[in-house]
Amino acid sequence: GAQRQHAVTSPVMMTRRDPWVNMLRTTLATLGAGVGGADSVTVLPFDHALGLPDAFARRIARNTSTILMEESHLARVIDPAGGSWYVERLTDELAAAAWAFFQETERAGGLPAALRSGTVAERLAATWAVRSAKLARRKEPITGVSEFPMPGERPVEREPAPDAYAGAPGGL
Repeated sequence: GAQRQHAVTSPVMMTRRDPWVNMLRTTLATLGAGVGGADSVTVLPFDHALGLPDAFARRIARNTSTILMEESHLARVIDPAGGSWYVERLTDELAAAAWAFFQETERAGGLPAALRSGTVAERLAATWAVRSAKLARRKEPITGVSEFPMPGERPVEREPAPDAYAGAPGGL
Protein backbone atom coordinates (compact mmCIF):
# COMPACT_ATOMS: atom_id res chain seq x y z
CA GLY A 1 0.00 0.00 0.00
CA ALA A 2 0.86 3.66 -0.08
CA GLN A 3 3.15 5.14 2.51
CA ARG A 4 1.38 7.07 5.27
CA GLN A 5 2.15 10.78 5.38
CA HIS A 6 2.53 12.60 8.69
CA ALA A 7 2.84 16.39 8.94
CA VAL A 8 3.95 18.66 11.79
CA THR A 9 3.03 22.34 11.96
CA SER A 10 6.16 24.45 11.57
CA PRO A 11 7.79 26.14 14.57
CA VAL A 12 9.20 28.76 12.18
CA MET A 13 5.73 30.26 11.62
CA MET A 14 5.13 30.79 15.34
CA THR A 15 5.44 34.28 16.80
CA ARG A 16 6.37 35.27 20.34
CA ARG A 17 4.41 38.50 20.07
CA ASP A 18 0.63 38.08 20.10
CA PRO A 19 0.92 34.27 20.31
CA TRP A 20 -2.88 33.92 20.15
CA VAL A 21 -2.65 34.51 16.39
CA ASN A 22 -0.61 31.29 16.24
CA MET A 23 -3.91 29.43 16.76
CA LEU A 24 -4.99 30.71 13.34
CA ARG A 25 -1.61 29.84 11.84
CA THR A 26 -1.70 26.26 13.13
CA THR A 27 -5.32 25.83 12.04
CA LEU A 28 -4.47 26.92 8.50
CA ALA A 29 -1.34 24.73 8.48
CA THR A 30 -3.40 21.76 9.66
CA LEU A 31 -6.01 22.45 6.99
CA GLY A 32 -3.24 22.67 4.39
CA ALA A 33 -1.76 19.37 5.53
CA GLY A 34 -5.17 17.69 5.38
CA VAL A 35 -5.98 19.11 1.95
CA GLY A 36 -2.49 18.10 0.85
CA GLY A 37 -3.16 14.48 1.77
CA ALA A 38 -1.53 14.04 5.18
CA ASP A 39 -2.88 11.03 7.05
CA SER A 40 -2.07 12.59 10.42
CA VAL A 41 -0.90 15.96 11.74
CA THR A 42 0.93 16.99 14.88
CA VAL A 43 -0.23 20.49 15.79
CA LEU A 44 2.30 22.44 17.85
CA PRO A 45 0.79 24.47 20.70
CA PHE A 46 0.28 28.17 19.94
CA ASP A 47 2.75 29.17 22.68
CA HIS A 48 5.50 26.89 21.33
CA ALA A 49 7.81 29.84 20.52
CA LEU A 50 7.64 31.02 24.14
CA GLY A 51 8.89 27.85 25.81
CA LEU A 52 7.00 24.97 27.40
CA PRO A 53 3.32 25.10 26.45
CA ASP A 54 0.64 25.42 29.11
CA ALA A 55 -2.38 23.11 29.48
CA PHE A 56 -4.70 25.41 27.50
CA ALA A 57 -2.30 25.62 24.54
CA ARG A 58 -1.86 21.82 24.54
CA ARG A 59 -5.65 21.35 24.60
CA ILE A 60 -6.16 23.71 21.65
CA ALA A 61 -3.40 21.90 19.73
CA ARG A 62 -5.00 18.50 20.39
CA ASN A 63 -8.44 19.72 19.34
CA THR A 64 -7.49 21.63 16.18
CA SER A 65 -7.42 18.64 13.82
CA THR A 66 -10.47 17.08 15.51
CA ILE A 67 -12.52 20.24 14.91
CA LEU A 68 -11.39 20.37 11.28
CA MET A 69 -12.29 16.71 10.80
CA GLU A 70 -15.60 16.65 12.68
CA GLU A 71 -17.00 20.14 12.19
CA SER A 72 -15.48 21.18 8.86
CA HIS A 73 -15.74 17.66 7.40
CA LEU A 74 -12.21 17.89 6.04
CA ALA A 75 -11.96 14.14 5.40
CA ARG A 76 -15.22 13.95 3.46
CA VAL A 77 -13.96 15.82 0.40
CA ILE A 78 -11.57 13.80 -1.74
CA ASP A 79 -9.90 16.68 -3.59
CA PRO A 80 -11.03 20.06 -2.22
CA ALA A 81 -8.69 22.02 -4.48
CA GLY A 82 -9.44 19.93 -7.57
CA GLY A 83 -10.16 22.05 -10.61
CA SER A 84 -8.59 25.15 -9.13
CA TRP A 85 -6.20 26.37 -11.80
CA TYR A 86 -4.26 28.47 -9.28
CA VAL A 87 -3.73 25.65 -6.80
CA GLU A 88 -2.90 23.18 -9.57
CA ARG A 89 -0.35 25.63 -11.02
CA LEU A 90 1.30 26.20 -7.62
CA THR A 91 1.41 22.45 -7.06
CA ASP A 92 3.09 21.89 -10.43
CA GLU A 93 5.67 24.62 -9.73
CA LEU A 94 6.43 23.23 -6.28
CA ALA A 95 6.75 19.69 -7.62
CA ALA A 96 9.08 20.84 -10.42
CA ALA A 97 11.30 22.76 -7.98
CA ALA A 98 11.40 19.80 -5.58
CA TRP A 99 12.28 17.39 -8.40
CA ALA A 100 15.07 19.69 -9.63
CA PHE A 101 16.49 19.91 -6.09
CA PHE A 102 16.25 16.12 -5.71
CA GLN A 103 18.09 15.54 -9.01
CA GLU A 104 20.77 18.12 -8.12
CA THR A 105 21.27 16.44 -4.74
CA GLU A 106 21.55 13.00 -6.34
CA ARG A 107 24.10 14.24 -8.89
CA ALA A 108 26.18 15.60 -5.99
CA GLY A 109 26.30 12.19 -4.30
CA GLY A 110 22.96 12.00 -2.49
CA LEU A 111 21.54 13.48 0.67
CA PRO A 112 24.19 12.14 3.09
CA ALA A 113 26.92 13.75 0.97
CA ALA A 114 24.95 17.01 0.74
CA LEU A 115 24.54 17.07 4.52
CA ARG A 116 28.23 16.34 5.12
CA SER A 117 29.40 18.96 2.63
CA GLY A 118 27.18 21.64 4.14
CA THR A 119 25.20 22.15 0.93
CA VAL A 120 21.86 21.67 2.69
CA ALA A 121 22.83 23.99 5.54
CA GLU A 122 23.98 26.63 3.02
CA ARG A 123 20.69 26.49 1.11
CA LEU A 124 18.69 26.73 4.32
CA ALA A 125 20.81 29.67 5.50
CA ALA A 126 20.39 31.43 2.14
CA THR A 127 16.62 30.92 2.22
CA TRP A 128 16.43 32.23 5.79
CA ALA A 129 18.61 35.24 4.86
CA VAL A 130 16.23 36.18 2.04
CA ARG A 131 13.21 35.81 4.32
CA SER A 132 14.88 37.75 7.14
CA ALA A 133 15.67 40.60 4.74
CA LYS A 134 12.04 40.68 3.55
CA LEU A 135 10.85 40.71 7.15
CA ALA A 136 13.25 43.51 8.08
CA ARG A 137 12.03 45.65 5.15
CA ARG A 138 8.38 44.73 5.86
CA LYS A 139 8.12 43.16 2.40
CA GLU A 140 6.75 40.02 4.05
CA PRO A 141 4.23 41.01 6.72
CA ILE A 142 3.60 39.01 9.88
CA THR A 143 0.17 39.44 11.43
CA GLY A 144 0.46 40.51 15.04
CA VAL A 145 4.13 41.49 14.67
CA SER A 146 4.70 43.85 11.74
CA GLU A 147 1.03 44.10 10.74
CA PHE A 148 -1.81 44.76 13.18
CA PRO A 149 0.28 44.55 16.36
CA MET A 150 -1.48 44.91 19.70
CA PRO A 151 -0.27 48.18 21.26
CA GLY A 152 0.50 47.78 24.94
CA GLU A 153 0.56 44.00 24.71
CA ARG A 154 2.04 42.36 27.78
CA PRO A 155 4.39 39.46 27.05
CA VAL A 156 3.08 35.96 27.72
CA GLU A 157 5.36 34.14 30.16
CA ARG A 158 6.21 30.43 29.86
CA GLU A 159 8.82 28.12 31.36
CA PRO A 160 11.84 27.93 29.04
CA ALA A 161 12.03 24.91 26.78
CA PRO A 162 14.82 22.35 27.33
CA ASP A 163 18.13 22.88 25.53
CA ALA A 164 17.13 20.24 22.96
CA TYR A 165 15.29 23.04 21.15
CA ALA A 166 18.18 25.50 21.31
CA GLY A 167 19.30 24.90 17.71
CA ALA A 168 15.82 24.70 16.26
CA PRO A 169 14.36 27.66 14.43
CA GLY A 170 11.99 29.44 16.76
CA GLY A 171 9.30 32.01 16.52
CA LEU A 172 9.63 35.54 15.27
